[in-house]
Amino acid sequence: MRTAFILFVLVTIYSCGSKPKEENKTDTLTTTALRLEKEHPAGFFEEAAQEFKVGKIHDAGFLFYLGQLRFKYYLKSNPDLSPSGDPALYGALFSTVGGALNPELIKDYDGYLSILDSVIAWDKNHDFEFFSKTKFPDKQKETLDGLIKYRQYVVDNKKELIESSKPNKVDSSFNKNKSKDSLRK
Repeated sequence: MRTAFILFVLVTIYSCGSKPKEENKTDTLTTTALRLEKEHPAGFFEEAAQEFKVGKIHDAGFLFYLGQLRFKYYLKSNPDLSPSGDPALYGALFSTVGGALNPELIKDYDGYLSILDSVIAWDKNHDFEFFSKTKFPDKQKETLDGLIKYRQYVVDNKKELIESSKPNKVDSSFNKNKSKDSLRK
């Protein structure tokens, strides 16, 4: 049953026929994040996917990384959850949304760092009302420390990350100066 739910969420997020939600000028990134702080952390990923679909890459990145932070804290604080439930949902959302979004985020390296900094700052000033950070402060600190370490990894590996964000160049030298006849021999 949980697997069907995960598939339903993923299909809903990425369905070709779905239309992006109507733009509401009062529904800014801040109000969206505040609303999501009261909901299950999967909502962050769904919103990130929607923002990504409409080309709001930085907003999508902020919601994705805040969602990761919240979901990881929730999972670390609840180690007895069924592996086929929320842990599986996290893995599926992380792979699908993150797999599409992260390569785009790293193309703007400075923007990527800014997103990570914004998530770290947001976390210091906002509680996760769905599952308060005050319930397990040690798990919250461990989770935030993980994001801070990841940010340092991004700084330490800037050159490699930027290089990996460039499109792969296919070597077309095989076909250079080769006639069809020479290829048959």
